[in-house]
Amino acid sequence: MSRRLFLLLLSLAIGFATSGWCAERTVVLTSLEWPPYTGAALTRGGASGEVVRTAFESMGYVVEVRYFPWKRAVDLALHDPDVDGFYPEYASSLRSGLFLYSEAMGSSSLGFAEYAGHDFAWKRLEDLIGLRIGTVKGYVNTEPFDRMVADGKLEVDTSVNDLFNLRKVLGGRVDMAAVDVNVFRYLCLTDESLRSRAHLLKLNDRLLGINSLHVCFKRGARGRELLRVFNEGLRRISAGDVQARYLEMIFPGR
Repeated sequence: MSRRLFLLLLSLAIGFATSGWCAERTVVLTSLEWPPYTGAALTRGGASGEVVRTAFESMGYVVEVRYFPWKRAVDLALHDPDVDGFYPEYASSLRSGLFLYSEAMGSSSLGFAEYAGHDFAWKRLEDLIGLRIGTVKGYVNTEPFDRMVADGKLEVDTSVNDLFNLRKVLGGRVDMAAVDVNVFRYLCLTDESLRSRAHLLKLNDRLLGINSLHVCFKRGARGRELLRVFNEGLRRISAGDVQARYLEMIFPGR
């Protein structure tokens, strides 16, 4: 075998090996437009995107994120063989049988947005009976709240995203809308349709709950390995601090 042919075959072999290694260490995840946590136009994909990327990068992995409406993001993670999982998801027994949940990579304070002139005082979920509440299709909220919705005890009006729900509050179409506190602040600061009317909206004094955020991986051998890798990466980077620093950059002095 000539030296030239040997070098060519060696180069091809290294190329194939490197290609396989890169594919194995590339994680494909779906997500949604949910700023400031996730978003295609946000630096590093948002606060949650920063955590996901930093954790995997600390373990030598590369992350590819594809953005879709939430229900489609979840469906693709479940059915598309090219997708390894999705994020960010609240802990939920409703999906725990379908996916492998990572350790917590952050948290979300979930509250209610309401018209500034209204003050819905409530202590128990039963106090919300009779109100029309905006929710996002496919979102998990809190298990007690979602259970009462499923049982028909709470009336909800679903939208495709939080922005539509806030517009419904302003238009009087719903009494309040379930929304993450930071998402509410971000939309009021950045969305043209809300900014001039943001003073007409406020967050209810009482939170619905504080939820942990997770990556959900496909069940199977690859999913179990990626879960192990990601959880180890989370322990290396201090995920809560990464999220907090990112949000501080967006909301200085919050």
